[in-house]
Amino acid sequence: MFVEDIFIARRTNPEKPLMLLLHGAGGQHLQWMGVARMLDEAAIIAPDLPGHGRSSGTGEETIGSYAAHILRLMDHLDIDRALIGGHSMGGAIALALALHHSDRVAGLVLASTAARLKVGQPVFDALEAGVQPFVDLFDSMAYGPQTDPDLIARGRDLLAEAGRDVIQRDFEACHAFDVREHIAQIMVPALVLCGSADRMTPPHYAESLAAAIPGARLHLIDGAGHMLPVEQPDETAAHINAWLHGLTG
Repeated sequence: MFVEDIFIARRTNPEKPLMLLLHGAGGQHLQWMGVARMLDEAAIIAPDLPGHGRSSGTGEETIGSYAAHILRLMDHLDIDRALIGGHSMGGAIALALALHHSDRVAGLVLASTAARLKVGQPVFDALEAGVQPFVDLFDSMAYGPQTDPDLIARGRDLLAEAGRDVIQRDFEACHAFDVREHIAQIMVPALVLCGSADRMTPPHYAESLAAAIPGARLHLIDGAGHMLPVEQPDETAAHINAWLHGLTG
């Protein structure tokens, strides 16, 4: 369904807490769907961010601008407060919401992300050369060694759909994101997930993030790369379900 110009996938469950699932740079809500189908402990809303997937727009240049879109989406749907799950750039958006709009955030699931998302110059060089050189570079960095080649091929297609300009804005927004000095101010429950083979946001990023957020829980998923929700949806969902069950009793 569409909410104004934003496409959302939605699974209702009035007896469970609501979780918004935010995708990463150049991504779509589809990257969370394998996990979402197995989240028994939450109702789900998974949007395509502006300029991504089926949503209109051209993307945003800052993490804060994406966070503002999520707030407007929540307002439109009369959602006062929700759990926020984010993968990579989506995790940065979730952190921005928790820091600047803590009254709207009931808890965080932070997958393959960090308090600072510095992007290496080779990424921007590849983007300068075009979408396909970037996709080739991304594939070489983003997946664990055991990932199904069919999943990687599907990921290539979805990433290419975003287009160079949207991807460029996303990675510039990530590069400018740095909340390391403020992360200890987050006072909502948090679950931090990371693949042991993640080369884009390596495990020590996740360890630092979990250590900085009071009471956060950390799980490393063996063999997974950066595209954790796509590569290992079963184990990702199992950790989220267990964490949610602990929150709700």
